[in-house]
Amino acid sequence: MQVMKNDQLNRALEGEKDFFNELINKRIINGTIPIEADFRRATKFLPKDNESREIIDPKLYRIVQGNIKDELIERISFSGGKVLDICCGPGGLSLELARNGLDVIGYDISDEAINIARLIFYSSASYKKYNRLINN
Repeated sequence: MQVMKNDQLNRALEGEKDFFNELINKRIINGTIPIEADFRRATKFLPKDNESREIIDPKLYRIVQGNIKDELIERISFSGGKVLDICCGPGGLSLELARNGLDVIGYDISDEAINIARLIFYSSASYKKYNRLINN
């Protein structure tokens, strides 16, 4: 069994961080709100033929995903309490849990995703319930 050395691990983590930073920056061009940042306020976006961006369509997303997120949120939220959302990305699940009265701490390796989460949360009425957004 081969063990990663600290410098190898650090390079791998930096590569992962760079990948997710680039991904979230592609998703927020022109002020669009990605579905993974806010399920309720996501911006519908259909890229032009020459654009290499993803489609954002909240209605289609709900059709494909069904009620799985709603069921998860309902199961977690019934008793109140605290949640640690590891790999929260831009915070969509964390925001919904905060909207349902939970005390949420979000953690992600991507500082860009955390910055987007902060923007979304502070523009939401639920931001007071969301204590911390953390990155490395």
